[in-house]
Amino acid sequence: MSIEVILMLVAAGFVAGGINAIAGGATLLSFPVLMAAGLPPTIANASNFVAVLPGNAAAIPAYAKEIGKYRNDALKLGAFSLAGAAIGAYLLVISTDNFFLNIVPWLILTATLLFAFGGKINEYTTRKFGRSGLAAGWPGYGLMFLFSIYGGYFGAGLGVITLAVLKIMGYLDFHEANALKNVTNTMVSLLGVGIFTVSGMISWPEALVMMVGAGVGGYSSAWFARKISQKLLTFAVVILGLCLSVYYFIK
Repeated sequence: MSIEVILMLVAAGFVAGGINAIAGGATLLSFPVLMAAGLPPTIANASNFVAVLPGNAAAIPAYAKEIGKYRNDALKLGAFSLAGAAIGAYLLVISTDNFFLNIVPWLILTATLLFAFGGKINEYTTRKFGRSGLAAGWPGYGLMFLFSIYGGYFGAGLGVITLAVLKIMGYLDFHEANALKNVTNTMVSLLGVGIFTVSGMISWPEALVMMVGAGVGGYSSAWFARKISQKLLTFAVVILGLCLSVYYFIK
């Protein structure tokens, strides 16, 4: 790799790590950059799981208090996320590059709308079906499983999707939901890395260079996110999700 490519990958990784730590959707940046570095779409997609992994993982220590509060919830959500991600990763191994490009914009747009109105949906379902809400418990875990299939397959906007599901389940505090999101998405990424490594689909030089930047960006951004108002963060997530949707519809 040339020094220019290395600098491009590190810079993209830093920004992508920050985006993933705060909300999600870093694949919009990291995946095209890996392709620009010369990787084929399928290899770039698999390598991206390695590249953006620290963005979520490095943010976990910053949310130790929230994760400790919901330790049992995190384990349950993680288990369902891993089960779905295993299916999604296997589908990527056996599929072509074209299929996911057709469904990505619809999934991201749906997730963005769910996140934007998740609080209202939770309020309604709580009034209608009880204090826990319709999507709390097993229905919520089922949603997490289904969307994790997509996360294991491609992953663009998975952070927005996960935050939306958690919000509907009743995790209305942004930082608590974000903490659980970082745990589950880290587990999904780790599983994807394992499967794609065995399948020989990862280009390690590019992935590791981008991963360095993502680790620094993820850790620093998590602490920064705690100092921003929840309304501003929510607004930023919705805008990011809409931008992701438009990008993939046009593409």
